Amino acid sequence: MGILDSLRGGGSNKELEDLRREITTLKNQLKLSDNEKTLHHQKYLAIIDKTHAFMERLKLLVGTLEDSFVLERCWDL
Repeated sequence: MGILDSLRGGGSNKELEDLRREITTLKNQLKLSDNEKTLHHQKYLAIIDKTHAFMERLKLLVGTLEDSFVLERCWDL
C-alpha cells in the first residue's frame, strides 16, 4: 500500500506521522551539514591566511639576497 492509497484509509495518520518525523530528521541533518560546511570554510580560510603570511615573509627574506634572479624566482614558489 503506497502513500496515496493509504491516505484514504485508517493508516494515513501513522504514515503522515512517519513522514513528519522523516522530514524533521532531514531538516536536522541539513542544519548539521550546513554547520559543518561553515566550520570547514573557516578552517580553510585560516589555512589560506597562514600560507599567505608565510609566503610574504619568505618573499621578504628572499628579497634581502643579492641576486635579482632570486627575487623573480620567489614568485614561482
